[in-house]
Amino acid sequence: MSAKAKQRATIYTIMLIVSFVALVLASVLMYLELKKYEFDIEAKEYDRAEIHQPDGSFGQFSQQGIA
Repeated sequence: MSAKAKQRATIYTIMLIVSFVALVLASVLMYLELKKYEFDIEAKEYDRAEIHQPDGSFGQFSQQGIA
């Protein structure tokens, strides 16, 4: 049996490894961020938020009678 030489890593293999590490890092950081907020993804201020109603004017156009 002849011993075959091991193939060198190509740029595509390196890119695959870098993208895998980036995905793992992003997952860990997302976990830490969610843990900081006790995994509560609902907006607590959503029900109590004030909604600003427009007064019907469109700035300079309503003053000129265009609107």
